[in-house]
Amino acid sequence: MDIGPCEPFRAQAFAESVAVSVARGEAPDTLILCRPDRPYVSLGFHQVSSEELEFAELKRRDLPVVRRVTGGGTTFLDPSQVFYQLVYRAQPAPGLSGGPTDFAEALRAPLALLEAFGLPARLRPPSDLVIAGRKVSGNAGGTWEDAHLLVGGLLGTADVEAMAAVLRCPSEGFRTFLEEEMARALTGLDQEMPDPPSPAELSRRLRAAFEEFGPWTLAPGPPLPTEEERFLHEVLPRHRD
Repeated sequence: MDIGPCEPFRAQAFAESVAVSVARGEAPDTLILCRPDRPYVSLGFHQVSSEELEFAELKRRDLPVVRRVTGGGTTFLDPSQVFYQLVYRAQPAPGLSGGPTDFAEALRAPLALLEAFGLPARLRPPSDLVIAGRKVSGNAGGTWEDAHLLVGGLLGTADVEAMAAVLRCPSEGFRTFLEEEMARALTGLDQEMPDPPSPAELSRRLRAAFEEFGPWTLAPGPPLPTEEERFLHEVLPRHRD
């Protein structure tokens, strides 16, 4: 399911609606590809926005805040990033079992794509893809309505300036330090390739990689009407901060 460039709440959370369909047997195991059509900030479930974010900077940059239903820290996401979201029921080995080994199996596709680009990428257990020690893909797993979700993405650009700017910091000196640390820890395809793919091309190549190296045989299809309805009335409200 390729839902293309879409508004941030849909890019972040539509997989939850699909997970209900998969858990109930109304839909098969599903791969979702998407990318946000504008930059946004994602906040962990237990985080307090007033303690984490610079509201003036969010307003200046016109950045929406999407609260996740899972934990973790604050992240900055933008249209250069392409997301892949695997939604599935646990299967006996060698399939995706719902355990920690799922990362190695599911990430074969994005890892193979990075290698096809000529990049010396590797899996840094349990769930990061790195190039020379710098993360180009972060991934996370969880469960929703008895379905498993494994979600991640490839960084087209690691915009560490924007990432540091939207975080609340005790001083501007600390913000500079934070930006420098993130620059050492993260990388994007635009830093690693002289002619990086566009987000649309990256999405197309990712789909081909999942067709060849992913855990399932893919059959393209649109979202179910019930998934659209559930997203609008149930999923979307719980993600607004």
